[in-house]
Amino acid sequence: MEDIQGRTDQRGVPIDRVGIREIKYPITVLDREMGSQSTIASINMYVDLSPRFKGTHM
Repeated sequence: MEDIQGRTDQRGVPIDRVGIREIKYPITVLDREMGSQSTIASINMYVDLSPRFKGTHM
């Protein structure tokens, strides 16, 4: 079976920004008074995509 995703995209159209918004992830941060504290990070991740690739490759 041919890997369509792996072929070079002949259209030459770059994607300026593609990604995922507001991922919630538990983290522990250092605190000078309490030593550490737990919280939930809200993370945004974006990439650009060269015109020679297809899809987001995330």
